[in-house]
Amino acid sequence: MLQHAARALIDQLTKDYEVRLTDGVEPAPRVAEAWPDSTTVRLEPTAGCAPITFTFTPFPGVSLRYGFTGEAGFPSCGCDACTDDDPVSETRRMADLVGGVVAGNYTESRKHRRFGRDTFRATMVVEDGWEGTGGFVGRDEEHIPVGTTDWAPWPRRDR
Repeated sequence: MLQHAARALIDQLTKDYEVRLTDGVEPAPRVAEAWPDSTTVRLEPTAGCAPITFTFTPFPGVSLRYGFTGEAGFPSCGCDACTDDDPVSETRRMADLVGGVVAGNYTESRKHRRFGRDTFRATMVVEDGWEGTGGFVGRDEEHIPVGTTDWAPWPRRDR
């Protein structure tokens, strides 16, 4: 169900927004290591907008990579003991996250420090506030430019 929902999202996004669709891009390193037989679809809007890569895992599940460092998995846990990840709520969570990126509600920043490692922060504005992550810049975050990137809303297609 999650993979069908992700494909429907991709179809809707390519219909409504000015994006370039690319099949077969390299998945996020952690996903490629865990599920080497995954397939990917990358949606790239115009410059200044956060791209989104959908990775379809043999689990079966979907992993999203967005902006420079954003990552989310659907379902969020795959163990047999977890019952919190019902397909309907996970589909809603995926659509909400994608909607936030598309609306331009995602910001990533990197702060250069003279001594010690640089730090990074990623923030998504959500309906009831914001969600964020951050930490020290490591190998996975080296490509984040210094400064703040306020990702722009995706441009809509002319109808």
